[in-house]
Amino acid sequence: MVLIIGLPEEFESNITYNLSLQIESSIEPRADSHQGGFRFFIKGGGVVQFENTSEVQELDDGWTHELAGTYQRHWNLTWTSPDNSTDPVKFSLVGNAVNGNEQSDGDGWSSYVLSIPHVDGPPVDGDVSNQPDISALDWTVFGASLAALAFFLIRVLK
Repeated sequence: MVLIIGLPEEFESNITYNLSLQIESSIEPRADSHQGGFRFFIKGGGVVQFENTSEVQELDDGWTHELAGTYQRHWNLTWTSPDNSTDPVKFSLVGNAVNGNEQSDGDGWSSYVLSIPHVDGPPVDGDVSNQPDISALDWTVFGASLAALAFFLIRVLK
């Protein structure tokens, strides 16, 4: 699961908020190896400043980790809200937790999207989502397991 910690329910113009991007996972991290990464976007403005600029880079209208930033699952930043708009601001975060084996097996992805309104702006629809990446294969295995369970349950009941 990926989280953006510190976002207000509504934001005020030209205020600086302390935020953290965080990945929570049951995938065990290795202290001496890669642990995760992220891709972060803000649509609607403001100024972003990451605490450790050697771990993060600005890229294609968003931010992502640098190599040095993959040895953790937590990044701190400040966001100064826009001072010339009362439109909502949309935050999007995609993150991955990795097990450090240099392969994609055993790693996990998740995404988080949230729009927050300005205190003087219109309300926003509830678009909060925090979705793990569940593949078609995962759904197929889940469906087959349910079918097998139902089959065995019917056989036992007969």
